[in-house]
Amino acid sequence: MLKVLVHIKRVKIFEHLSDLHLSDLHLSDLHLSDLHLSYGYDGEDFLTLNLETESWIASKQQAFITKTRWDDKAQIAFYENYYTTLPSVSLLQKTSSSSVTCHATGFYPNRAEMFWRKDGEEIHDGVLKGEIVPNNDGTFQMTVDIDLSSAPSEDWTKYECVFQLSGEKDLFTKLEKAKIRNNDDFIIHFICCFSCFIYF
Repeated sequence: MLKVLVHIKRVKIFEHLSDLHLSDLHLSDLHLSDLHLSYGYDGEDFLTLNLETESWIASKQQAFITKTRWDDKAQIAFYENYYTTLPSVSLLQKTSSSSVTCHATGFYPNRAEMFWRKDGEEIHDGVLKGEIVPNNDGTFQMTVDIDLSSAPSEDWTKYECVFQLSGEKDLFTKLEKAKIRNNDDFIIHFICCFSCFIYF
């Protein structure tokens, strides 16, 4: 059983109790009677989730405001979308001769995989995986680099970055030079703007 304790104002204690571990969840074995989700405050029951009606039960009068807010359909839709929206994936390159980085940001939970593949086969040579790191909004980001210095430029379209998030469809980002954002574009833009400024 998962138990989370949070101190509030150094006096009261907020408890979260759950029998559900998402990483261990097997839908074929799932029975609603096996699940329990409740919140307690200062050692007493506060809110309990009724999984059959998908609504909260307030154990105390003080919990009614929270129950009403958590039962709000618009808020539920927001959180369902927030936690199931796939990340934005970008291709980045510092200079035209450096490795290409596949960057995914805005995903949740942090159990994700990302890798490069060529002609449909996962590759490991010349690939450097970064760690999954948190964003300020509670989502996560990660990177995976590939060194293509020895690959002919005409072969680049055979490569793609694959992002996998548990329970979601895989995202495929084909390696195309036009899709890569790099510093060379910024430098050229800066030089052009600076030249125009000096000229006028």
